[in-house]
Amino acid sequence: MANCERVNIQADYKEFPVIQSAAFGILHRALPAAQGEISVNVLLEKKDAQLPEELCSLLLDAPQMENFPDDILSLFPPPIRTYLLSWHLIFDAFSAASHKVRNDYTTQLKAENLIAPLLNLLFDVLGHSAGKPLNLDRARLKSDAIRAYDMDVAAAEPDEYNMQWLMVHLYYLCLKFTPGLVKSWYLECKSKQTRLAVESWTEKSFSPLVIVDTLDDVEIWAASLEEPPEDEKELIIKVSKKSREVYAGYEVDEMTMQIAIRFPPIYPLESIKVDGVNRVAVSEKKWQSWLMIIQGVITFSNGSITDGLLAFRRNVTGALKGQTECAICYSIVSSDKKMPDKRCGTCKHLFHSSCLFKWFASSNQSTCPLCRNPFNYGTDIEKRARRR
Repeated sequence: MANCERVNIQADYKEFPVIQSAAFGILHRALPAAQGEISVNVLLEKKDAQLPEELCSLLLDAPQMENFPDDILSLFPPPIRTYLLSWHLIFDAFSAASHKVRNDYTTQLKAENLIAPLLNLLFDVLGHSAGKPLNLDRARLKSDAIRAYDMDVAAAEPDEYNMQWLMVHLYYLCLKFTPGLVKSWYLECKSKQTRLAVESWTEKSFSPLVIVDTLDDVEIWAASLEEPPEDEKELIIKVSKKSREVYAGYEVDEMTMQIAIRFPPIYPLESIKVDGVNRVAVSEKKWQSWLMIIQGVITFSNGSITDGLLAFRRNVTGALKGQTECAICYSIVSSDKKMPDKRCGTCKHLFHSSCLFKWFASSNQSTCPLCRNPFNYGTDIEKRARRR
């Protein structure tokens, strides 16, 4: 009797995917198409976007691997198939959504703690929890298969291969669209065995793809930037795929203030690093503060590199806003990369400290170079100038 029941179950599992595939095909086309209107409505109505409630309801009860014997699991049972295809549709919505809407969707997934059950299922089925992750080369799942899942092609493959392909693709989509949530899961994972398996698997087969995707997105974003206002300079973006780095520069008085954003080998499980390449016009303390702010913005905006670059530009333009040239050298930035910060109390002109020092030393007096009134510097500069 048990064998007869098993045969019936297997027969049902073979027939059910036809209905699922038809429904998936319709939604797979409809969800991305609807994102443009959703993005506009969110901006006009000034509200947060929400993923379809009916779709999210299918994610609430994640399948547990222990509920499926190995022979049934290998048939790609409908509960698991429904759950995974629902996630595919979630990421279909992400793929065509605006930056703001994507952030809203990510916030919703985080608030409802939906990513962790998905990752737990993936790594249970794919062997990471047992320390034996699926060998993607042997499984014939190369880069193209990781990046894209074709339901029609997969239908002609064995059920187990179909399931593994979809799971591998979904992990890639998780890293691409919700890197911050995956990183949080990884850091909170209590099984060292699972963590190590996921780490090496990700570094070898997924991180290179996600890094290239992210760098491509930065290039597209940089090319679409509008011309800056007349009183600002353009943000200079250079992308190096070979070294996995993004350089951002801002010209200040013929010098370039520049930072570098560097990707670790296991991105996004490990955070990117923001380094200062060339500091101009600001103090070391402020510069380090900016670097920390940019790092924080990227970390807390779901790994958005463009948000970090915008934060860099805001900091620079804010610091330079209304800044005037030194009345001695007629430059904003001095030879020691500082801005004019000493103001004459009478004529109100600004000067570089270094320029004033040279003026006091050469003239042997502490008067303003322009109005010739006594310059109350308030530091040791006059004494140092007189000692020369």
